[in-house]
Amino acid sequence: MPPLAGAKVTLAKTSAAYTGRTITPSVKSVVLNGKTLRSGTDYVVSAKSGKNVGSYKVTVVGKGSYEGTASATFKIAKAASKLAKTKVSKTLKAKSLKKKAATIKLPMAKFGEVTWKVSQNKTKKVLVLTKDGKVKVKKGAKTGVYTMKLKASVKGTSNYNALKNKVVTVEVKVK
Repeated sequence: MPPLAGAKVTLAKTSAAYTGRTITPSVKSVVLNGKTLRSGTDYVVSAKSGKNVGSYKVTVVGKGSYEGTASATFKIAKAASKLAKTKVSKTLKAKSLKKKAATIKLPMAKFGEVTWKVSQNKTKKVLVLTKDGKVKVKKGAKTGVYTMKLKASVKGTSNYNALKNKVVTVEVKVK
């Protein structure tokens, strides 16, 4: 029985970005001495799945006429932190704001918790950033367009990169 030790294992993808879910690489081909081997007949795949950033070994084990193992490496790289959107627009009725204030949710990051800071707010009497990461439109806001610019940051981890000072514009139209 020929050993698989010298076989070239080719993966469909050799790397992927962190997703928060388990990633199992697939074997595209196994070639030994110029001959393409058949999955299930000549070898079986013993794939090492991974969820976190790092390198994972994908091993093929000889079957039938072949013995031994061959392997390839699959890498999971850090993901970029992204916000769902960088502009939030909301239209409110002045009549409803006479009775009570309104709250606007801000975009979430794909990974991590967002920390918000006000970078520009010429409408402090109308729009306010709350401690829980929302924008409050104060009670009694008059008809007009109010804009606030915020900076979003997300701390990086071993699985995703940090996001620093990404500008998000909040525009509120009061009719």
